[in-house]
Amino acid sequence: MADKHPPSLLRPMNNRSVVDQIIERLTGTILSGELRPGDRIPTEAELVESMGVGRNSVREAIKALVAMGVLNIRRSEGTFVANGFSDRMLEPMVYGLMLEGGDTPAVYELRDLVETGVLRMAIEKADARGIEGLRAALDNIAETIRNSPDCESLMDADIAFHHKLLDIVGNPMITKISQVIERISRQTREYTVQM
Repeated sequence: MADKHPPSLLRPMNNRSVVDQIIERLTGTILSGELRPGDRIPTEAELVESMGVGRNSVREAIKALVAMGVLNIRRSEGTFVANGFSDRMLEPMVYGLMLEGGDTPAVYELRDLVETGVLRMAIEKADARGIEGLRAALDNIAETIRNSPDCESLMDADIAFHHKLLDIVGNPMITKISQVIERISRQTREYTVQM
C-alpha cells in the first residue's frame, strides 16, 4: 500500500477548535474517499507539521476517532482507517440520546421514524420463514396478554416481536440504532404498558 496521503488532509488549520478541525479533516477525507477503509493515515509528526498544529491536539483527535471506531491503531505499524462498521461508531449517538432522555418529543419522533422504516423494509424483505416468525411473535404477545399481563412480560413479548422485524431486515446498523432507541425509551414504554 502506498504512503501517498490526500492533499486535502495535509493543509494547515485555521484557528477554530483545533481538535475538532483535525477530526473534521480526517473524517472528511474518509467520506470523500481520499482515505479508504484499511488505509494508513499520515503519522502524528506528518499531521503536526503539515497542519501547523500541536502534537497534543493531533493525539487527542486520533484518540477520539479511535474511541469512536473510525480509526484503529496497530502498534509499530501506524494508525489506519477502520475496516467497516463497529458498534462503537454509534456510542456517541447513544450518549447524546441518553442525555436527551427517553420521553422527549425528539426521541418519540426518532422512534416513530425508525420503527416505521423497519416495518416497511420488513414488508419488502419478508419471506415465508420471516412471516412465520412474526406470527409466532404475535401469538406470544396474545398469550402473554391472556396469561400474565404484567408489565415486564408484555415488554419482553413486544421487544421479541420488534427483534423479529429486525431479523427480517437483516441490517446490523439498523439493528443497533433500534436497540439504542429501545434502550433509551424503555422506561416510557413501560409506563405506557402499565396504563
